[in-house]
Amino acid sequence: MPNLELQSVWRDFILEFVVEVPGADFRDIFKNIGDTDDFSIQLKDFIDRRLSYFDTDKNEPEKIYHIFLFGMALGARFKCASNKESGFGRYDLLIEGETFNAVLEFKKSAGINELEKKAKEALKQIDKQKYYAGITNSKPIYKIGIACYKTECIVKTVLHE
Repeated sequence: MPNLELQSVWRDFILEFVVEVPGADFRDIFKNIGDTDDFSIQLKDFIDRRLSYFDTDKNEPEKIYHIFLFGMALGARFKCASNKESGFGRYDLLIEGETFNAVLEFKKSAGINELEKKAKEALKQIDKQKYYAGITNSKPIYKIGIACYKTECIVKTVLHE
């Protein structure tokens, strides 16, 4: 953002029209991150209700999901970093909340039937590349793999041990 005034206007716009939707507050979804199955369902539902087929790029849909969640996390005032080097590579997105850290990896799927496999690949990549290596606080670290195909996505979440 070029200046603080414009940043404030955009933050208010995002919070009012996108993040603060009754029954689906972005911050509330992350309050439930400890229940990884429920969190995954809620995050997928949040994405499903907000992204349109026309929003996604058929060649690189993972970039749209990445930027969308990055913007939502910033708008909800989480501390975030995108595409930073950590471990043996670069994670897609890191979100730091008051009580958690979340490392997100996005994968493009060739079709709906491959979504589950790609989400699991994303989780394996987080471990293989040790994207969580740069996290120095003692808060729990959640690994989140998101596979996407057009407007369909699957979210898999596990606690790093």
